[in-house]
Amino acid sequence: MTPIGLLLSILASTAAFALWKLISVVYHELTSPFRHLPGPKCTSFIYGSILDIFMAAVQEDSGLQHQWVKQYGKTLRYKESFLTNRLFTMDTCAINHVLHSIDYQKPSYIRYSIAQMLGTGLLYVEGVQHPTHPEPSVRVIPPSTYKQLTDYSTEVPTFLVAGHETTSTATTWALYAMALAPDIQTKLREELISVDTETPSMEDLMALPYLDAVVRETLRLYTPFPNIVRVAMKDDVIPLEQPFTDKSGVLHHGIRIRKGDLVLIPILAMNTSEELWGDDAHEFKPERWDNIPEAISRIPGLWSHLLTFFGGPRSCIGYRFALVQMKVVLFTLVRAFEFELAVPASEIGKHSLVMLRPFLRGDPTKKPQLPLLFKPYQRE
Repeated sequence: MTPIGLLLSILASTAAFALWKLISVVYHELTSPFRHLPGPKCTSFIYGSILDIFMAAVQEDSGLQHQWVKQYGKTLRYKESFLTNRLFTMDTCAINHVLHSIDYQKPSYIRYSIAQMLGTGLLYVEGVQHPTHPEPSVRVIPPSTYKQLTDYSTEVPTFLVAGHETTSTATTWALYAMALAPDIQTKLREELISVDTETPSMEDLMALPYLDAVVRETLRLYTPFPNIVRVAMKDDVIPLEQPFTDKSGVLHHGIRIRKGDLVLIPILAMNTSEELWGDDAHEFKPERWDNIPEAISRIPGLWSHLLTFFGGPRSCIGYRFALVQMKVVLFTLVRAFEFELAVPASEIGKHSLVMLRPFLRGDPTKKPQLPLLFKPYQRE
């Protein structure tokens, strides 16, 4: 075969493969079980609704998703790149099914990102590889278990990073919220200075109800991850608490899903749903934890009826560490200092490229920062 003939053969093969892939994608979407679901019109053929979701996440704004639910119901479809259908749901029964089944896992691109940052540890593994995590305890380790301890030492970076990242981010937002609400800051400080030691035990920290309420409210309103995505590993039917009516007027009590389909779970929208949390769902009110709405008991979260730490067998492994560390930091800072924003609140923006972080709107670098003014607290 001549060089030109070989080149033409390669080009023809490439074109045929590309055409086959295009036909496969088109067929998949034309036969997608999501095609009957209501949902928003896409704003771009190339990007679908992804840019809208991304911009809402960057601005830490769940309003777009609440608007979708108000218009189309709790379970809907939206478009991703090249008009591919994706499932979005705020139905608590559907979320519980997805989070607690080993048949819904992190997509490959998310696992790849985790592997690049943390290696192939506990946050990376899925399915039968993923171990359960017992309650933490303190105990003496006999020499015979040293080898086992060495085996588990590879997971320490995963545990520390998972806990530390959530702690640093959440503590920042707690200080921000209390800088905007001096009365909450004062009430918490009064509780903290009632403790007769500067080095409280874990039991002392866990016995402080208002500190606990401030931590819970911070992690509700300023969840580090606004959304999570899971991919179906096999064909399935997702049960629904609230049935939906398709475009043809047919009532459905479940959603058919095919292997490879993606499901988006909007954590921030769930944490700020007025249906679940009440009309003041978007306000920072630690007192709400004194009498929580009965409706939130349906949220299948790992901790405190919140999806902040996800739920099910692949929930956040560092959440206990994060909670204790956050309480220690807040105990130390709020007890010793009074603080306020160093700039007008309107100059503080929020973005969530990876985790939700504050930035100065006037800073062209958009680097994470929260300017605060601290002064030592003077007891009367």
